[in-house]
Amino acid sequence: DADFADCVELQPELKRLKLRKNNWESDTFEFDEVLTEFSSQKRVYEVVAKPVVESVLEGYNGTVMAYGQTGTGKTFTLGRLGDEDTAARGIMVRAMEDILADITPETDTVSLSYLQ
Repeated sequence: DADFADCVELQPELKRLKLRKNNWESDTFEFDEVLTEFSSQKRVYEVVAKPVVESVLEGYNGTVMAYGQTGTGKTFTLGRLGDEDTAARGIMVRAMEDILADITPETDTVSLSYLQ
């Protein structure tokens, strides 16, 4: 008869996640960033992938990997084209926009791999 909805508390402003074991005990974990289900596609890109893209533009190889249970939004976050609404664009589209805006097509080449 427990209320499982209250066992995980996201605290994005503090960059923390709190797991309640019971009414008296909990464990708190701190992260570089905590994104909720209300985080925009742009915010996810800026926090997760933009630092990788910036490193790629400095000459390093870069990888962004999404891992998780089926149906949790990995493909949505990575691959949305955002045809109707540009705010819905996913990580790959935003990354390619930033890369293509920074390169010189006559001298630079771009290679992208995607595995699902």
